[in-house]
Amino acid sequence: MNLNLSYKYQNNVQVSGDEYDTSTGMVTNQGVGIWYENATENQTVFVQVKNEPYFEVTNVTGNLYPDEGGMLEVTYKNVGEEPANDATVRVSASDPFSTTDDQAYLGNLKPGESAVAVFDMDVDETATPKPYSLNSEVLYEDTEGHDQISDSVKINTEVLPAEKKLPGYQLGTGIIFMALAALFVVFRRTKQE
Repeated sequence: MNLNLSYKYQNNVQVSGDEYDTSTGMVTNQGVGIWYENATENQTVFVQVKNEPYFEVTNVTGNLYPDEGGMLEVTYKNVGEEPANDATVRVSASDPFSTTDDQAYLGNLKPGESAVAVFDMDVDETATPKPYSLNSEVLYEDTEGHDQISDSVKINTEVLPAEKKLPGYQLGTGIIFMALAALFVVFRRTKQE
């Protein structure tokens, strides 16, 4: 990295005086002059970036509806330079989402490999249909056998508008009514014969 510096520094100091007081041992007509100059300098700073796994979400599928929820399938890809062993992903569900299934096993991911995590998400009935973002993190074992946790990985999803459905009692009543109508037609035909 290049570091550009601009600064002011003390270039010179001059002290003068020629009257010496023998009783105090000090110069009585002392004068001090200080000169400053501006300078610029370019420095190169070396930063070593450790090779490690990095994760990103490459695909999200699943239909989430208010008061229903659904299955959310999230594809994670290791875009880093090192493998991640025994990787497990954990999602942080926040309003309007909730889940009792917040972890999924991804397995061993070499650089460039992907795995799919499936989460069973519930959506609050008052959720506004719009895009949302969930946080997740990947827990894995590095090449030296140490447990590590990734930076936060965003999952972009969307709550869809609620589907229009017949309430349960209306659907049940409709089915019963159609069955009775069919029985009536069959009964009438057999009576006419």
